[in-house]
Amino acid sequence: MNNEDLAQKIMMAFTNMKKHHAKYHSLADTKRSEMAILAILQSRRKENGLKITDISRLLNLPPSAITPVVGGLEEKGFVERQNSPEDRRIVLVTLTKAGSGFIEEKQALFLKKTLKLVEYLGEKDAKEFIRLLEKAFEFMNKEFENEE
Repeated sequence: MNNEDLAQKIMMAFTNMKKHHAKYHSLADTKRSEMAILAILQSRRKENGLKITDISRLLNLPPSAITPVVGGLEEKGFVERQNSPEDRRIVLVTLTKAGSGFIEEKQALFLKKTLKLVEYLGEKDAKEFIRLLEKAFEFMNKEFENEE
């Protein structure tokens, strides 16, 4: 198999992973962008919230892409906007109890599915899979850095 054939197979594998990822989000009844924001807020829950600009920086997206998603999450009762106690001009996005429960439930489901994958692959192949994914992501990050 030549390099072009291998590249085609890798592209197909990524496409299949993306299709599965989309299916997961449809089952989770949420959008990827919503899950990403909820996950960031959950991981930073010890902070008093995050500004839209902080979320946009962490997701590498413009604030104009984040604001409507936060609005949708606010309508669902998963986040709320509050003025910063230090500077009332600053608005912080915080996770509500409902939002925290929702993301914890979805993360538990994802962990359960991933544990099944580990069992299916076995320890040796799971470790190799992790090694190869990390190596691929390292390469991709370097490639994107070079394009900027």
